[in-house]
Amino acid sequence: MDELIQKIIDIENKAQSVVREARSDREHIDETIEKTIADMKEDLKKRASDKCESIKNIEDADADKKITAIEAEKKASVERLEKIYRNKCDEWVNDIVDEIINS
Repeated sequence: MDELIQKIIDIENKAQSVVREARSDREHIDETIEKTIADMKEDLKKRASDKCESIKNIEDADADKKITAIEAEKKASVERLEKIYRNKCDEWVNDIVDEIINS
């Protein structure tokens, strides 16, 4: 009888040991999962940030090209207007003076 009780106690002790080990493993797995999730979130944030920076650089380069084209067009327009002014200035002055005199 004492032997049977001792076997039951040994089985209970082994069962408690298994339960403690399972709880420890579960805590370790939970910690591992939390760390993995945190690492994945950090990686996603970094990749998103890198992608945003890349898109910003592309958009900035495109904007710079457009600005350069607009500035070139503006310069050409100003040069055309100045050429017209140089060519027509005397004619316009004469027309204005004639209009004033003839009114």
